[in-house]
Amino acid sequence: MAGLSDTFGGLGVGRCVTGALVVLAWVAALVAGPCASYADDWSTTVEPAAPALPWREISVGGTFTPNSWMLYSNSTFAPFGGLDSDGARVRLGSGYGKYKYTVPERFYYTCPKPSLICPAVPIRARVSFGDVLAGYQMSYGRFTAKAFAGVAIDTQALAPSDPNNAGAGRASGFKAVIETWTNITPTLWASVDGSWTSAHDGQSIQARLGYRLLPGLSIGIEEGKVSNVAGHQFRSGLFARYEWTGGEASLSGGVNGRRLDYPDTSRDRTWAAISVMFRY
Repeated sequence: MAGLSDTFGGLGVGRCVTGALVVLAWVAALVAGPCASYADDWSTTVEPAAPALPWREISVGGTFTPNSWMLYSNSTFAPFGGLDSDGARVRLGSGYGKYKYTVPERFYYTCPKPSLICPAVPIRARVSFGDVLAGYQMSYGRFTAKAFAGVAIDTQALAPSDPNNAGAGRASGFKAVIETWTNITPTLWASVDGSWTSAHDGQSIQARLGYRLLPGLSIGIEEGKVSNVAGHQFRSGLFARYEWTGGEASLSGGVNGRRLDYPDTSRDRTWAAISVMFRY
């Protein structure tokens, strides 16, 4: 009997141990299932999303000479994609500035030459402008071009008035802009930007040739021209440009050519410009 009891006792203990193991396995399965599901949910939740492509670009800047200054801002949007891809663009621009000059003596026949008795008349002008443009960006290999068209308004308020300044008053009309960029080599690049508006026949062109000293830092030379119905001015200079993932900054300066319609602007021989652009 003792042997039979030991046998059944051993079987009982074995069954208890086996039952306990089954229960533990079942509990472990119940616990492991939700934990695995929770882990999957957690990994899905904390996984960083891909960064959104920048589709907005805002730039501010200014141009300065001894007799004038101008501040401006531009906002460009890519409504159907990122700024780095080809597609439609919308641009809004505005600016404000001042300039001064002396009325050339040929306009005052009773006083052919300035003197203490009959001095020349200084003219001070306030300038404001704005434009709304729509356009498109397209790329081909190392070459990228942007073209815009829209409407512009230009206002020049003179004090005192100068009837011989054809650029005085307010004018509005059509405006067209073309901007190009070419990566000639990995370290050498060129850009050419131009614009024209029927408002006071305003025109500008700027050409740059840059060399990358560092991946983000370029230096180079630039040539340009600005004009309207009242006169024109040529510019030559040097520039430095620094770019990063979210934008760029540029500083330039040089000498001005003679503005033909304003003979007294011989002091206006130098210029400087600064601009900063952000993309997000």
